[in-house]
Amino acid sequence: EFIMGQLLPACRELGSRWPGQDLLQKYQGSPLDGIKPNSFGDMLWVNLIAFVSNNRTAVESFVFLAENRGSTQSYYYRGDSLEALAEIWPDETTRELLAQRAVKDDHEYPRRAALEALAKTWPDETTRELLSQRAVQDEDASPRRTALQALAQTWPDETTRELLSQRAVQDEDSDPRSVALQALTQTWPDETTCELLIQRAIQDDHESPRRAALQALAQTWPDE
Repeated sequence: EFIMGQLLPACRELGSRWPGQDLLQKYQGSPLDGIKPNSFGDMLWVNLIAFVSNNRTAVESFVFLAENRGSTQSYYYRGDSLEALAEIWPDETTRELLAQRAVKDDHEYPRRAALEALAKTWPDETTRELLSQRAVQDEDASPRRTALQALAQTWPDETTRELLSQRAVQDEDSDPRSVALQALTQTWPDETTCELLIQRAIQDDHESPRRAALQALAQTWPDE
């Protein structure tokens, strides 16, 4: 909470006025050893390099902090760097890099971060096509879930509805199925959705989608 609530906002607010520029200059091309993975320390370090030093080259180098480094931290640096690039340098070079890493990174965290940043910064048909592809083809549940959520939020049309209805039944993982049911309920609370929820509340083989369906039915159709 301290890092997310105070340090990160201060880092972004102060920018180049942040104290300790000499230390940043010395280490900014390297990840800090000893940071506990997913402790938000990696996110703080990337943000210091991006917002304080404004060193695009260093941030881009973290995107390729390779799988061969052998560190469980590396994918957190890669994902956080992609987010920072999209926020600070939202140009075509960054977009091409995010689109590439959304598919080719070997870990789900950077792929998910890339998809989120693309949907937020470039909500156009090219991004939609990529999200639609990854919602089905990504090998991990987390990016598929992220893609479904982004599609439902940004393109709530019949094409998205059809995809959500399909993934609510066919996705091999319970989490994307649950997200699809929740998105359908929020955006299309009609009889067709109600019928699908009743079906999934009975037929889904995992408790999470069944619970999501039951909760949606209770909240949206309490009298039926």
